[in-house]
Amino acid sequence: MNEKPVVLAGTWLDQMKKVSPYWRVDGSWINDRKNIKEAMVGVNIAKKYDIKPGSDIELFDQNKRGMTISVRGVVTSGGKEDNQIFVSTDLAEKLSQKKSTDIILLSLLEKGSNLEKKAGTLQVSIH
Repeated sequence: MNEKPVVLAGTWLDQMKKVSPYWRVDGSWINDRKNIKEAMVGVNIAKKYDIKPGSDIELFDQNKRGMTISVRGVVTSGGKEDNQIFVSTDLAEKLSQKKSTDIILLSLLEKGSNLEKKAGTLQVSIH
């Protein structure tokens, strides 16, 4: 942004509220995981660049081609997420021009024995 690098997190936007319900959001959550026209912005980035819900921001790919997207919400988590921009995985791939993933963070939304069962299945799948 403004020719300065930012941390861009590609995610399933429709799952963010379920995984991080404790985040405070000024504006609203995005409910469509394929949405490539909107983003959620961490509060520190929002303050630095004077971004508010409804603002348009321009993100650039590796070849300096810009794409204008609208900010749906500003996220306050109290953590590193406050310094990130959240977009759909489709948009992250388009901007990074990569079909691979550098980091994968998984959250399981289960309780009790279901959690252990799903975690075991996940461990087998990853290896």
